[in-house]
Amino acid sequence: MEGGGSGMIHISEEAWLLYINDELSADERDRCEDHMKACDHCLELYMTCLDKAAERLPQPDMHTLTEITMLRWDEHLEQQADRSHGHDAHLHHSANRRAWPRHPIFHYAVAAAVTLLLMGSGVFQIFTQQVNALDPKSHAEADSVTYRSFSDQLMDKTIGMLAAIQPKQEERGKRDE
Repeated sequence: MEGGGSGMIHISEEAWLLYINDELSADERDRCEDHMKACDHCLELYMTCLDKAAERLPQPDMHTLTEITMLRWDEHLEQQADRSHGHDAHLHHSANRRAWPRHPIFHYAVAAAVTLLLMGSGVFQIFTQQVNALDPKSHAEADSVTYRSFSDQLMDKTIGMLAAIQPKQEERGKRDE
């Protein structure tokens, strides 16, 4: 331990090297970890010591490390599969049944159904009529034009589009003959 300018007793570089090499007792390690959480100076010193020690530490064999990790992952998956059979499978199935209302597609489907219901019942038309009644400009326009529902306007446009397509098809038929 060494003194610092702020009155706090700092941990020495030698102590940090012992910490990195795992040569301290469990109590001393805990004390160093607690001190490092509270002292920025010692955290910097620890990082410097860690960089110095990294040069001496052996490099891991990545191939072996990957194989060990994958073996443990396979064991983990097998344990989960074993647990899912029997009683746990029933619990897992019931958990999935409770989870489907939380799925975003369910929310979109409900929103679409509610929108279609409101459109079919004419609620949106009532809202637009109320807004038009409050707006003096639209009120003047409404007096000059007779009100037509959206479905009537849609039908008129569809009929007009079909009428435009039909002569083109008739012309193709005459050309093919």
